[in-house]
Amino acid sequence: MQFSFSNDLGTLFTIILAIGFIINLVLAFIIIFFRKK
Repeated sequence: MQFSFSNDLGTLFTIILAIGFIINLVLAFIIIFFRKK
């Protein structure tokens, strides 16, 4: 039970990191795009 919970927590943490990384890329792209304009 403990291992399963820890594994799910690790997966959730990885997904959150991936989503945060994608959001940062999108925000950086938007900022660069508007600054060029």
